[in-house]
Order: sequence, then C-alpha cells, then structure tokens
Amino acid sequence: MEIDELMHSFFTEMNNWERFCNQIDRESTFSYEIKSKKQKDEVRKITDKYLTKKERKMGLPEYISYGDEGSYSYNPDEEEIVVIEIIKNNATVTTARKKPIEQQYRYFLKKSKDGWLIDSKKRFSNWKGKWESAIL
Repeated sequence: MEIDELMHSFFTEMNNWERFCNQIDRESTFSYEIKSKKQKDEVRKITDKYLTKKERKMGLPEYISYGDEGSYSYNPDEEEIVVIEIIKNNATVTTARKKPIEQQYRYFLKKSKDGWLIDSKKRFSNWKGKWESAIL
C-alpha cells in the first residue's frame, strides 16, 4: 500500500472508530467498564494494523480520546496530505486541516517487512512556532 493510501485508510478507520465510540457512549445499557472495553478492543484492531509496536504511555490503544460529531480528531474529508518525504526506511507525512480548527500535523512512519507503519505524530503549535509531540 502506498503511503497516501495508508494514511487515508488510517484516517478513515479512526474516524469510523470515533463514530463507534460516540454511539457506544449513548448506549445507556452498558456500564463504563463495558463501554471502555468495547472502545479499546475496536481501536486495538486499528493500532495493530497501522502503528509500530511500541509502548505509548499516553496513547492508543490503552489511553483513548476521541472527538464528537463536527470535531472528530481524525477525518479523511478534512485532513489533507500536503507533503510526503521518504528517506530510506523512514517517511514523514505532513497534513493540514481547516476544521474544526486550522491545524498542521506530521506523522512519522517506518518501513517494516510488511510495509509502512505510523510511529509517531506531531502537531504544529502556532503559538510556540514549533512542532510538538501529539498523542496518536
């Protein structure tokens, strides 16, 4: 899979997961523990498919965070790939969003035997004028 296709698929699957999480949140018959387990189980399928295997202390799949309708963290219709840079077995994908707020991200990828995997993410801080680590 080409990098642009991989990123679009990742954004799409994460957006679907965020919608799933919102739907689960509205289920009044589930306890908090059941909701959380269902959400983590679903996102683990995505992280196993798209992310490098490493501990992410404040990131997916153990720590989950997601947006609501109109402000999803991942939206394939809003996050546009601006630049893809490949140097040997590493790649950087810079994206831009206009909604819900104007934002730029950088995804760092590593090539594995099975293809490209997302390793980390940064967001550009307009206030500080630099790239800062962001939670996947």
